[in-house]
Amino acid sequence: MPTRGSVIDTYETPTDAVIAPDGKLIVATQGGLGSSSSIWTTSDGDAWQEHPFSDEGSGSRIDAMATSGDMIIAVGTGPAVWTSIDGRSWTVQSRPPGAAEWLTDVAYDPMTDRFVVVGPRADGRAGVWSTPDGRNWTSAVISDGPGSTRSVAVGGPVIAIGGELGALGEQDAAIWSSHDGVTWRYLTLGGRGSTTAVDVGMDGTTVAVIHRYFDDARGFEIWTGRLGRDPQ
Repeated sequence: MPTRGSVIDTYETPTDAVIAPDGKLIVATQGGLGSSSSIWTTSDGDAWQEHPFSDEGSGSRIDAMATSGDMIIAVGTGPAVWTSIDGRSWTVQSRPPGAAEWLTDVAYDPMTDRFVVVGPRADGRAGVWSTPDGRNWTSAVISDGPGSTRSVAVGGPVIAIGGELGALGEQDAAIWSSHDGVTWRYLTLGGRGSTTAVDVGMDGTTVAVIHRYFDDARGFEIWTGRLGRDPQ
């Protein structure tokens, strides 16, 4: 049975949470439009401590975090990449080469011992990068034309990325899969829309959330399948 902890005394909205290498819970929160994120840590769910994570000015925002067990990488808007060992002290890192000013998601892949980061490229294409430390980056080309990547998940030997491909107003929901973070396979998921979230089980079973917002289709769809075969 889950145990309820104390309420964080803030009006900010939580955006993500991870367990730090030392076992503390780390929660990123975001205030109103234009405000910067805050980092909160706790070891027991009752006593919380707030930590500023960036001195880059107002508007720096954490959208996602991931941990390898030895370090934490956070991505978002502003400097776009931050690293930490304990969740209390944060270091601003350079954005991946070719990335736009914001990144949307990050996941850790234990098979390659690298973090996988996704988000739009500055040239308008879908972007994916991998890094062992938040400083040294490897870029993979997964689209020739316009597109964007929104979410990433790792399960067993599979890395899955959700997003969309196509020019503005003509995007098709998409999912990419890889076993090594270098070579990627693309699947279209039923036409116009965007794959806003993905998750992968240890056996490769993948769940994709599709936001339909074109033509007569409005709302969300759930697609499931095992990567290596088309989701259905």
